[in-house]
Amino acid sequence: MAAYRNHPIFQQRLGSKYRVDIHMGLHAGWAIEGAVGSEFKIDASYISPNVSIAESVARASDTYGVSLLASETVVMRCHQDSRKHCRVVDRVLIPGSLVPLEI
Repeated sequence: MAAYRNHPIFQQRLGSKYRVDIHMGLHAGWAIEGAVGSEFKIDASYISPNVSIAESVARASDTYGVSLLASETVVMRCHQDSRKHCRVVDRVLIPGSLVPLEI
């Protein structure tokens, strides 16, 4: 991203104050994959409550002002050495869920 930010063409078009913000939400769980499209283009589509949870976690990353948020489900699947770099930001109630989720 830094290389693109300093590229002369982008500087000219967008100005030097232009910044790109990327927010990601990570969650782990089951999903059903299906192919959607036509004979010319096919995309994968995923259906699961876990996909909705990942989307909610991604939206929360913007609220908390961070680029990456991971649910407790993802953190618990990480190696112990990786987990020590994680911290609990909050416990949130995801729409459609009765149990709060640690992010």
